[in-house]
Amino acid sequence: MTDNRETTEKSISETEFRQIWQALNHNQQRFAVAMLRFPSKSAAAISIGVEPDTVYRWNGLVDDAVQYMKDKAKDAAIEILTDSAVEASMVKRAGLASDDERIRQATATEVLDRVLGKPTQNADITTKGESLNEGRLSDAQRAALIAALLERAGDSAGGSGADE
Repeated sequence: MTDNRETTEKSISETEFRQIWQALNHNQQRFAVAMLRFPSKSAAAISIGVEPDTVYRWNGLVDDAVQYMKDKAKDAAIEILTDSAVEASMVKRAGLASDDERIRQATATEVLDRVLGKPTQNADITTKGESLNEGRLSDAQRAALIAALLERAGDSAGGSGADE
């Protein structure tokens, strides 16, 4: 009787990948990422400055992480970033305490934009110096300008080139 583990591939869930990833040390994580770019363990090890013999002695968790990342690269990237989101938030928040006023201002703006959403900006649409915004033109003037714009758009789309 054959062992089922030899004939079927090991399937790892997102939760299991997260647990595996957290169990790896920094060099093992770096190696797992390098394995996505290099054809062999030796080449990946050398690329991150680790002795090839070292990576061959690591447990199977590193191989499981590499396999998951190869099979589900997008899911793996999202899990890694999700695990780093809190730390990244703390780094961003530390920018608020910077001695440089420009860094504090930029950080404050970015934090507010991410939490509250970017503020809306009104666009003042004009044609021949006349605004389409409320309060500056009568309804009839606004309708005439819109009609003129639509007519111009139709001419441009038709390729007549009459106004060119």
